[in-house]
Amino acid sequence: MRRKLTNPLLVLSLAAALMTSSPARPSDESETLIATAEITSQKACLVNGTRYDAEFTVRMRFTNPHARNLIIDKTTGQGPCDAMIAVDREHFIDKKYEYNPIIDREGYFIRDGVLVTSPEDEMKAFLQSPEPRFAILAPGKSLQNECVSTTGHLYGGPGALQPGSHVLGFWVPSWTYRTKPEVIHQQWEPIGHLVSNVFLIGPLTFTLPPIEKAKGCPQ
Repeated sequence: MRRKLTNPLLVLSLAAALMTSSPARPSDESETLIATAEITSQKACLVNGTRYDAEFTVRMRFTNPHARNLIIDKTTGQGPCDAMIAVDREHFIDKKYEYNPIIDREGYFIRDGVLVTSPEDEMKAFLQSPEPRFAILAPGKSLQNECVSTTGHLYGGPGALQPGSHVLGFWVPSWTYRTKPEVIHQQWEPIGHLVSNVFLIGPLTFTLPPIEKAKGCPQ
């Protein structure tokens, strides 16, 4: 699980304008949901006199561009998101990351777009119908969610990132249940097409400032 900070924190306002939207592509290009994302806020909390943790809030929108209903878990894109950081877009696409932790999320983690394991969920009642856990997106409709990515010790120390421009991205699964989605695809097909792929969000550009610009941060 992600480490929680227990020391008093100071915040550092990151010196970049809010980021431009970036399209996200599914790991399986046959999926038909379009995703876009943008960083809506960012800050950094000083751990000690030489290191800080950066926090990014990312808003994602998943839009149905087709003439049929699409079905997606309402929680897709919510909660924590584990950032992969590269020096620029080209390095990100080539998977040459500066920062790329593997973080266990109570039963599953994602590596290069593969959902390695999934939490057990045998609630057959909700599998009988998409509602209320899943959103049925009519043509042109969207699901919007936000996640928060906290990255540890980004500035200062051996191997830490340097001030300046970087990009980040992360994997977002739309199906996290042990039950195979193929079974539910068939069951829900009269209602709409079930989206069950893993989306790669990013790369999104951000700027790390020098540590001298640290400001006070409420806990």
